[in-house]
Formats: sequence, C-alpha cells, structure tokens
Amino acid sequence: MTTEATLTTVLEEAFDDYAIDRRVRVGERNTVYAARADGQRVACKLTDCQPGVLAREARLQRAVGESAPVAVPDVLASTDGCLVLEWLDAEPFGDHRQRGPERFRAVGAALARLHAATANRFDGHGTLAVDGDGLAVEEGTDWPTRFATFVQRWADDLDGTSDADVGAAVLDAVIRHSGAFADVPPVLIHGEASPDHVLLDDDTVALIDWELGQAAPGGFDLVWAERDLLGRPLDDGHAEIREVLLDGYREVRALGDAFDCRRELYRAGFATRELGLWHDPDRAVENERENHRKRLRSFVFDRLDAAGD
Repeated sequence: MTTEATLTTVLEEAFDDYAIDRRVRVGERNTVYAARADGQRVACKLTDCQPGVLAREARLQRAVGESAPVAVPDVLASTDGCLVLEWLDAEPFGDHRQRGPERFRAVGAALARLHAATANRFDGHGTLAVDGDGLAVEEGTDWPTRFATFVQRWADDLDGTSDADVGAAVLDAVIRHSGAFADVPPVLIHGEASPDHVLLDDDTVALIDWELGQAAPGGFDLVWAERDLLGRPLDDGHAEIREVLLDGYREVRALGDAFDCRRELYRAGFATRELGLWHDPDRAVENERENHRKRLRSFVFDRLDAAGD
C-alpha cells in the first residue's frame, strides 16, 4: 500500500472530515504530509519500513505530554506506519546566527525540565519499547558500556581509512575515562534537538520528531543539542552561546560531577562520527573534503586533550 493510500485510510477511520494538503518532507525513514482533520491542521508522519518506530514515538510523545513540562504535539491518531499529530503554529529554531542568547537559554532549560521530570523512571540505559500503556528499556545496560558501543560503531566506520587512528584514540579515551561515565542516571532524552525539531513560540520551546528518544544521561542529550543547534563540530566560534545553552540547563538541573570531561568526550565522539561520514566520496569535492577531514582530526585530538588523562 502506498503512503498516500495509507494516510487516506487512517484519516477516514479517525476523523469525520479531512483533506490532505501537501507533502512536506520526504526522508530516508519517513514521509510527512500536512493535512486538515475535523477543522484543524495536522501533521501526518508515515513510514513503510519502520512501523514499530512510529508506534513507539506515539507512546513516547503521549508520555511526555502527560508528565513532562515540555511542549509536544498532541497525538490525534496512531496506527502501524502512521502517526497523526497536532500541527504546532510555532517557528522552527532555524539558523543559530539569527537567534539571541535567551533562545539558547530557553532550549537548555526545556531539556533540563524534560530530564528532571523523567528521572528515576528507567532501570538502565537503552532503546525504549512500548510496554502496555508505558515505556520500558529494552536490554538496559550501564552508560559506560552503551556509550563505548556507540563510539566503537563510529570507530568501525573509519577502519581502512587514513583516520582509523582517530577512532581508536577516542575509543581508548572513553574506556580509560569510564569512571567519569559511571553512576550517571538515565532519563528520557529527545536525541535529536536539531534546528528542525525545536520550535519556538515566544517563551515556549516545543520538541517534535521523537524517533531517537531513549533512556540516556541528560548531559548526552544536551551536548547532542549543542552540536546540532550550533552547527557541526567545527563551528566553534560561538563559545559564549554554548555556555548560555549550558547555563540554561544548569538553572534547572545539575549536570553532575565530571561533566566537563564527559562533554569533551561526547564532542570527540560526535566529531568521529562526522569524520566517518566525510569519508563518503559523494559528500564533497576532493579539496573541500580533505580540508574538512584535517580540521575534524585536529578537533577530535583537541577534545581528547581537554578531557585530560
């Protein structure tokens, strides 16, 4: 069944009156349509390949809407492969160069409220699955092990390249600093607070697209957002704004001991992942790719130096 046929079926079953307006986005994992249903604007998210992901996302957003002081779209209908959401009339975060410091502070505070409201909810770190009316961690583990698994995957992407030593160095540093990652409690994280997934309406911050939501440390989510909102790892001319984002978080929730070390290793890990992507020959012309590769290498080793021994 095509995605439009699926959407028509879902809208017919869930609403008395509907009209599909346009296709908004086509991605690798899903397609999003704008529509109207029973007099209100809605966003319709569909997938042919990961229906279970949308079911989990629906339950996750309902949980956030019910218990966390963070704005999310209401879930209006949910079936295998289709999610119908309230359309939020808010502005995407967009280009960070057009946003003042207080917007970054507000995003940091919103993430902290999400994390504070979901503390002590999960037994371990990991992917979330629908469990009855709630969510449970699938095969939960400790954070040092889970983060090292992420880094191992990113390092594996560099095997056989001229930057294999970068992945090995980051993995070694994460293992050596495993104590800094121990006893960091899991909370519900968004996992991709990027400019397209953060909406602003005056002083309200809303978070959409929860596909990567999982149980993990709040600081990991914060540094992930730092990377996404302020550009990829090398966009480092905004140290003051970075600190405003962190200050907004700290005004609501503490980041715990050894966060500075963890932050540098998270940043090194994300840059390692980016370096693996830049080894794709289709990403850029040779000279641009080579220049960026060298800068990424330097960035990673600078972060490892900052993390200390």
